[in-house]
Amino acid sequence: DLAFTARTLRDAGADAASPFHGRMGSRTLVMGHSMGGGSSLLAAAGDPSLTAVAAFAAAETNPSAIAAAAALDRPVLLFAGTLDCVTPPSAHQDPMYRALAGWRAR
Repeated sequence: DLAFTARTLRDAGADAASPFHGRMGSRTLVMGHSMGGGSSLLAAAGDPSLTAVAAFAAAETNPSAIAAAAALDRPVLLFAGTLDCVTPPSAHQDPMYRALAGWRAR
């Protein structure tokens, strides 16, 4: 769903009949929070047209967002809270960060 929405909005920028015509760039960021953050990594791993990822307190998912991170060669920005008791960085964002192959920041 994240990849579909991001692609649809990006592509609407080139559609003269769309209210988004001329308002969307060619680069597409996908982002999410918690389970959506993990899902944003899955979305980007499954769709090479998505050019970057941002995730806030990303949670591990099933299928694995950590495994998906290893397939990404695009910019990824992970935000984590050191005292997060729902998605503690040591169990969620740190393994994702370590798995990333490309440019990354946290």
